[in-house]
Parts: sequence; structure tokens; C-alpha cells
Amino acid sequence: MPLSSRSSGPRTWSSEPTPGWGRRPGAAGTAGPGTPGSTAWLIGISVILQQRLALAARVTLHHVVYFKQLLSGRQVATSNSTAGQMANFMYLVGDPQSRKALIVDPAWDVDSLVRIAREDGYEIAGALVTHYHPDHVGGDLFGLQVQGVATLLEQESVPLYVNKHEAEGLKIVTGVSDNDMRKVDDGDTLGVGDLTIRFMHTPGHTPGSQCFLVGDRLVAGDTLFVQGCGRVDLPGSDPDQMYYSLTQKLAKLPPETVLYPGHDYGMTETSTIADELKNNIYLRISSIEDWRRLMGRGP
Repeated sequence: MPLSSRSSGPRTWSSEPTPGWGRRPGAAGTAGPGTPGSTAWLIGISVILQQRLALAARVTLHHVVYFKQLLSGRQVATSNSTAGQMANFMYLVGDPQSRKALIVDPAWDVDSLVRIAREDGYEIAGALVTHYHPDHVGGDLFGLQVQGVATLLEQESVPLYVNKHEAEGLKIVTGVSDNDMRKVDDGDTLGVGDLTIRFMHTPGHTPGSQCFLVGDRLVAGDTLFVQGCGRVDLPGSDPDQMYYSLTQKLAKLPPETVLYPGHDYGMTETSTIADELKNNIYLRISSIEDWRRLMGRGP
């Protein structure tokens, strides 16, 4: 799967118009199929319609995404009470044409995540890491060993896409190596078949927290929740950076963007940027000074 630099920008779906479409058949200077109503004319129109339908089908397929939201304690890790309490969302994101998929934050029950993808006819091609906390990538969680990216690598030789500012933390928490990781930056894009995923660096919860834009879907990890946001009182957190990630990046996404958070902490499992701008206080703070006061860091 090619990882393109941010200088190349996101891929744009486009197609050339079918020659002669929209012109009067037989008009001067065109390759029209003959006199309107004739057999040749009807055959020509039929061919053009078939071309247009095939073109429309190809364009439509570009917008189809394999996308599954899976909740720990409910769809996966169903017998793990801690997983149920943590209420982590994990995601399968893939391209229906190539039948390749990525796991977002593989943790708790990696076997089930891989099995679900395979049952749906998809090959695991990598993992997307939102941040290095053990409930998202595995490791030691207050003395409990959580399955994660290391377990995935035992089963599948696939790359882990992690923000470059999060790579060292991921190595410490999970034991993976530099060779296992692909260090990405803000604005980089990843192609999976015809699917494009854009990386957004959203520090605050951790130095290298990142979100993923998949069409009109935002997979937000622990940066943005439904009517909430990630904690900023943990080692590596930065409240000021969280303010800018929320208000200067995520709040400026198209209002119809659908939010898919990293935990089931809200009234609903998903939301939209439009609804969050109305209902989420953390997206509505107008100044860094007000934000600091809200965080208990200002006068």
C-alpha cells in the first residue's frame, strides 16, 4: 500500500467525459452515429449509454468503503469485564475492490478482529494507531496485560501506521520495533486499493495522537468524543495543544463529517461535526484563556 507524502495531497476521483456525449448525433465536426431514429443511430446511442453506465459504476465504487465499528465487551472481547468497562471502539476500514482492510487500534481481542475481517472476505493489510495507550494498542494496563499490535504482528506481517511523534511511546508500551512501524505526519495519505485515508495530527491527549479521515468519516481516537474530549491530565498530555487540535482542526471539518470516537462515552455511538459544534462545549471555547480556565489552569 503506497504511503504518499503530504506534498502530493489527497487523491481526487475524476474521469474523462465520454466523447460525443451531450452533442447532437451527426452534428458537424462530431463522430455522431447517424441520422436520429435510424438503426445506426439507435445502436450508437445504446453503446454510449453502456459506456456511461459503466463509468458511473466505476465512480460509484470509488465511494464505497468497508467500515465496521466494533465495541469491546460487546462485539469483541465479550468475556473480558475490563474491556467492557473501558468501552473501546475499534474499527475495520477497507477497500471493497482490493479486499484489503486496516484495523484501527487493534486491542483486547485481536483474534476476533482478524476473524471478522476474514469472514467478511478481507485481508488485513496493516494497523492504524491513534495513540500509544495500552487500551488502544495493547501492553500493561495497571497490571493487566492487554492484547494489541504485538499480538497482531505475531499473526500478520503488516505495517503499523503511527504518527512520528508517537513512535517512541508505541515502542515502549508494546515492544514493537522501528521496522514494524511506518512513521507518518500530518497531512500524509495512505492508499488502500482505491481508498484514501488522510492522517491528521491532533496532539493534546498524547504528543502524537492522530485522527483518520476516510471520506466523510472521522475516526478520532481519544481526541474527540461524542460531547467530550480526551483527558489532558496524563503523562504526555498538553491541554493547550488539545485546544488547538479541537478548535482549529476538527471543528473546521465539513459539518456533515461523521464522528467515530475511540470510546463509547456519549449518548450515541457516533455523531457529526455539526452536532458536536452545537452540543460539545470543548469545540465551542472561543479563546485559549477561556480554555485554560475550563481546564483549571487559568485565573
